[in-house]
Amino acid sequence: MSMHRTARTALASLALAAALVAAPARAAVTDLYVYHLGEAGSLGTNNRPIDSVSGNNFTNNFSTGTSVDTADPAPGDSTADLVVPSGKGFYGVSTAFPTDNFGIELWVKTADLAQSKDIFVTNSYNSQSLKFTQLGTALAASYQGVSWIGPTNGVSGAVTANEWIHLAIVRDGGVSSFYIDGVKQGGTTTTAPTTSASGVHIAVQPGGITGTWNGAMDELRVFTFTTGAFSVSDLSYINGSDFANGSFEASSPLTLKGWSASGNLGLSTSEGTTDGTHALVFNGGNAAVNGFVEQTFATNPGSSYRVTFDFGKFGSGGGSAGIQTLVYDYLTGIGSPFVNDPVFDSTYTNIATEFNTFFYNFTATGSLTTLRFTDASTGTISFDAVLDNIHISLLPTPAALPAGLTLLTLLSMRRRR
Repeated sequence: MSMHRTARTALASLALAAALVAAPARAAVTDLYVYHLGEAGSLGTNNRPIDSVSGNNFTNNFSTGTSVDTADPAPGDSTADLVVPSGKGFYGVSTAFPTDNFGIELWVKTADLAQSKDIFVTNSYNSQSLKFTQLGTALAASYQGVSWIGPTNGVSGAVTANEWIHLAIVRDGGVSSFYIDGVKQGGTTTTAPTTSASGVHIAVQPGGITGTWNGAMDELRVFTFTTGAFSVSDLSYINGSDFANGSFEASSPLTLKGWSASGNLGLSTSEGTTDGTHALVFNGGNAAVNGFVEQTFATNPGSSYRVTFDFGKFGSGGGSAGIQTLVYDYLTGIGSPFVNDPVFDSTYTNIATEFNTFFYNFTATGSLTTLRFTDASTGTISFDAVLDNIHISLLPTPAALPAGLTLLTLLSMRRRR
């Protein structure tokens, strides 16, 4: 497939700090237990996890043994993870567990989409034990035998084989919530966990069930906080995240790793790319224009960033492939499009993708910023809108910029061929 590359540049500085609500301060949390599963120094005899905070080390052992993997650790600063076999066994530690104002988080990567097994449990399966569970392709949080946290029977379709997923349960002021990849799931409960010193188990084999949960685990953390002080920004999923998978290469037709997605869109290897082998395609098959993707990433309040992406039109239809780009503060939900109208590619009429490169600048107001791309195409018959090669880069401070260029100035869009 031939490809003609052009460039379109827009320097539209978005000064979000002006006249916007300031992001709330992050909660002061206290780590109770942190297990860097797999890291050097984090494992004792027979790979038994060691707590890096207070010495509450896991003591039980798998009869079939676990292993350490360094090829694909959890996102963030991790360099290794713990691989759990499907054989009999578990890790456990006897330690008191909080009953309110606490959070639990854990990275998991399943090796078996058919298994229905518990990943994490407190209090040895007594009534109201707190659990993370995989139910086929669903992920669930619950209080044993009493209530679900989040949707009944878990969040359907949340699991993809061999893809890292972040799970968290947060109990704040008597209400428990379930988070997947930093997103709060519908449904909360006021059920309280059982008070017991029988501790915590991971990948446990409960009575009557053959074998343990099969997959990899990383970065297990339990923390506490003052009532009402928790913010989603306290989860390590958010704090450890950088902008990820901008070229959609760490993906498959079933998932967009790092991105949240909705509507008529998908991945393609046949409609042209500018980086790698995959690109994101909107309104394929003459579908309705309703798709969007978004990603939340860490930013420094007051710092300025540049968003760069390649966008184009595939197909011979006479309509316009359009994309609307939006940036907003994750915690306040306040933001603005970079430009008043979407950008379009309307004149290209060959069966190949002509990409244009777009540049936009913005100034972050908080520690978390969300970037969203929304399909804005018109007359979508016989063509698709294609997005690829998205990058976020930190811009130099205004003092370091050339004279006459300020990040607080809205410049007119200009195009060069």
